[in-house]
Amino acid sequence: MDTNKDIDRIEKYLNNELNDAERASLDNHIAENEDLADEFKRRESAHLALDYLVAKNLKAQLEELEAESKVVPLHKKRKSRMVILSIAASMLLLVGAFYFILPQNNMSSPELAAAYYEQPDFSNRSAGNAISEEEKLNEGMEALQNGQYEAAISSLETIAEGNAYYIVAQYYLGHSFYATGQYAQAAQNFAIVSASNDLRYLEDAQWYELLSCLAQDNSCSSLLDKLVNNNSHSHHQQALEINKKTK
Repeated sequence: MDTNKDIDRIEKYLNNELNDAERASLDNHIAENEDLADEFKRRESAHLALDYLVAKNLKAQLEELEAESKVVPLHKKRKSRMVILSIAASMLLLVGAFYFILPQNNMSSPELAAAYYEQPDFSNRSAGNAISEEEKLNEGMEALQNGQYEAAISSLETIAEGNAYYIVAQYYLGHSFYATGQYAQAAQNFAIVSASNDLRYLEDAQWYELLSCLAQDNSCSSLLDKLVNNNSHSHHQQALEINKKTK
């Protein structure tokens, strides 16, 4: 398996960016290569989970807007509904964008970490005919979503290194330990994810590893510089702000 090339082909396949001949070629390759088939399954699951979270978030916001529209006078309802649909379209275009309130200057490293840490949506997804490891992953994610951090840790720690879901489990373990104030352990979990170079979690893991370091009031210059010096990093702007505030 040519890791980088095959991962790129899989992502293009899942994003419908391949033509029929290219899709057929990859289908044949997957059928003949067990490692590639496992990688395809992992990435397909990640795409399905992301689609589920996006749809759930959009549905909740639309329901809130619909509820608000019920108090509008009858002669304005048609216009209100058009506004709702317009907002929905805008939401779809803005999925994945992060909005935050800029912290004040003169904050300590732990205060900066607390100000910038934003807990992701840990909504669970159905595993279908899941293998035991995926069941444990789902149990851990559900516990994390419900704020049951110790239960989440117990479930996620059972997923051993080498398992197909190990990196995903390490990512959510990092958030579980962060939520319980165990920042050193959280940093270790996020570092494992960062070192894996898994494109699904790489940049978020680097960002949360930095915040876990700051939360310990440690010197985090190497982690911070990595984000500050990467203009294309998804957390580059936040890193620049933290860099200014730690000078």
